[in-house]
Parts: sequence; C-alpha cells; structure tokens
Amino acid sequence: MNRRFVGLCFVVPVLLFGFSPPLASQGITFGAAASYGDETDFGVGPRVSLAIPAGDLGLSLVGSFNYFFPTDEEADAIGADLSYWELNGNLVLDIPVGEGGVAPYVGAGLNYGSASGSVSGGGLTLSADDSEVGGNLLAGLRFGSTGPSPFVEGRYATAFDGQIVVAVGIQF
Repeated sequence: MNRRFVGLCFVVPVLLFGFSPPLASQGITFGAAASYGDETDFGVGPRVSLAIPAGDLGLSLVGSFNYFFPTDEEADAIGADLSYWELNGNLVLDIPVGEGGVAPYVGAGLNYGSASGSVSGGGLTLSADDSEVGGNLLAGLRFGSTGPSPFVEGRYATAFDGQIVVAVGIQF
C-alpha cells in the first residue's frame, strides 16, 4: 500500500499536469516532492503553485500535501503503527537575482498536521489521533526558467512543537 501511494504521488502529477501548457501559461503549476522531516522522517506528496498577478512582484500561493512515514525505535519495539501527514498553504515571494536559471524564494504560511498511532496485542487495539495548526517559514531555490523546474526547499513548521523539513521535487 505505501509503495503504491509513493508512486502515485510522483506519477499522477507528472501524467496529469506535466504536459499541460495551458495551465502553466495561466500561472498554475503542479509537481511532486520528496521530503525529510527531522521529527517525521521520509515523506512524499503533490504540490501546486498559483502565480498571483500583482505586477512584477513575483508572488505565488503554494499548496502541498505531504504524507510521512515516521519511524521510532520505541514504537517499533512494541509493534506500534505511526502515521503523520500535513497540508501546507504558503505565500511565496520570488527574490530577483537576474538571469541565470536559479530563482531563490522565501515565504510563510499555515501548516495543518495530523498524527496518529495504534498498537495491537492480545485482541486489543489502542489508538490515538491528534491534529494541530501551526505556521511555516520557508526558503528555497528553483532551477530553470522554462519547462520542468526542479526545486529544493527548507521549511520550519511550528505544529507539534516544530520540525525542520527539507524537500526536493519538480514543478511542471
């Protein structure tokens, strides 16, 4: 199940939107990212960006969904199943640096995180779920000015006592 989900997070955005020039010409791009959170480990998910027509300010709204695969030695020792996902909405500002194919950006926004865990044994299952809203501060680099644009991004999310997330991906 997890392998299929990981594959779908990368393949679906590429197939549906990677070859769609009309959306890109309207300032809408889609993509996928792989992430690593210092508290939640490896994650994957889709991403969408909408350019805001505000002159030459270089503003955009960026939304992402990340599903993480957390590991914990203590949880593994008792057979606990942990999951964490988050939904992010950020306002991003491009930093003009001239022509060169590298476009730095900074941003801030909201983060909604959902954590759950369960453990089964002796015919009994115990589970717990929690969610929290927090903020995001982020900075990143986009590479390439036309066509597919790879990116790398660092983000600090404040939900659940905070974590640093590093993401790499591609936008179409």
